[in-house]
Amino acid sequence: MSSSVLVVENYTDLCSAIVDTLARGEYACESAATAEDAIVKLREHHYEAILLAPRMPIGSDPVMRFLTESQPDEIHKVILMTDPPIGGEADPEECRMLVKPFNNEQLFAQLRPLARAANRIRAPKLEILRRS
Repeated sequence: MSSSVLVVENYTDLCSAIVDTLARGEYACESAATAEDAIVKLREHHYEAILLAPRMPIGSDPVMRFLTESQPDEIHKVILMTDPPIGGEADPEECRMLVKPFNNEQLFAQLRPLARAANRIRAPKLEILRRS
């Protein structure tokens, strides 16, 4: 079963490249170019991971606020795609970060634990039958 990812990135070329890469890695992807579009998609669908560019024109704050208020159990699925941190920015200990520029190996390394966790949750429990 493929994992679903929402890619929130306003640079269309970068967004397309990420979506194409993830599709080749058998991830089901949707994209949003704005925070507003992302919130609409988050209301309608469940995602195993959310790749979020924090430096969009209005920023990622509306998406993070929506998740915090409406879907707090989903916050751990956010991976911030960001430039190297500058003093005072988000602490990597507090959230997942994928520092630009990143390569495919780094991208998949961030997604794998979330996909594994989602598959464990969805996997049916097997009962062991004993023969008499």
